[in-house]
Amino acid sequence: METQKVTLVTMDNGAAVELFDHEFTKLIGNCLDENADPKAKRALTLTVVVQPTEDRQAVALAYSITTKPAGPKPRAGILFIGREGGEPVAYDRIQTTAFPGEEAEHQQPAGGVRSITSLTANT
Repeated sequence: METQKVTLVTMDNGAAVELFDHEFTKLIGNCLDENADPKAKRALTLTVVVQPTEDRQAVALAYSITTKPAGPKPRAGILFIGREGGEPVAYDRIQTTAFPGEEAEHQQPAGGVRSITSLTANT
């Protein structure tokens, strides 16, 4: 059996480079994700830990890769608020017409914002 000098490419029969390539591809995918923050920096860290034996003739090897992808882009929106049965409620839009086969009832809360008080199917 021939010995081979260990490099990153040969370490663990090439598994370290394969792991790096896999995680790097995921990180690049995060850069292309329309929902990820385009201004955020991404990071990939390869950590190699070696611990020598007592006689210093060998080392135990451990390695890992951690990534820090960007989180989702900050988003904002508007919710329409009011009260229903005395309880505060929020809706994502003002319902002004019923969907086919449904009847919507509305109330006019303070401030002129409409909210749905009930939505029932006509069956």
